[in-house]
Amino acid sequence: MSRSVPVWVDESTAFRGPVAPGILLEWRQVAGHREPRWEGLTTFAVGGGELPWSVVTKWVREACLLRMSPLLPPDAT
Repeated sequence: MSRSVPVWVDESTAFRGPVAPGILLEWRQVAGHREPRWEGLTTFAVGGGELPWSVVTKWVREACLLRMSPLLPPDAT
């Protein structure tokens, strides 16, 4: 049984903000163009500002996930 891991999610892969807090639930390897790649089943919050908040669970590319450590946004100084 795997353990859930808190992560930051940025589907642009830039991690300069804004990023969403999420929980990584599971990994899977999928066939890619040239080589296999990894995706994480992740539950994360989307919205804010003028948009209503909602929670999404979907497979996200590994490059879009950053483990929360320390528990600060990746662009915080």
